[in-house]
Amino acid sequence: MEAKKRKSGDHGEGAISNAALTSVMSKRWRVLFTLIPSLDLDDSIFLPRDKPKECQRTSFMEFVNRVLALQSNSPITKFSLKCDKGVDESLVEDWIRKALRRGATDLSLVLFFPSSGYTLPSSMLFYRTQC
Repeated sequence: MEAKKRKSGDHGEGAISNAALTSVMSKRWRVLFTLIPSLDLDDSIFLPRDKPKECQRTSFMEFVNRVLALQSNSPITKFSLKCDKGVDESLVEDWIRKALRRGATDLSLVLFFPSSGYTLPSSMLFYRTQC
């Protein structure tokens, strides 16, 4: 009977405790996430299948931008990027440059560009970080 008297905004102690714990874990994860030196970004895992292809591409590009921004200048040792849905070439180059600047020595790239004839700039093949 008492449960029926609860208003929709009255969630009880358990729900509030869970919400507080989730918030604390989320903040802690943001800090820990920046310490991960290996990034494996794969659009086939990330993308929602129920969205149109263009929305999937945009969502993935925004996701990668956010991941790299959250990591700020943390070192990266491995950078793996798989994009089967097609992405903006200039963004991919920017992502690779950021990974290289942050020390990535292991690059794995599987990319599909809708426009044929794209070539990765040769400067990226001989990139050296400043010690």
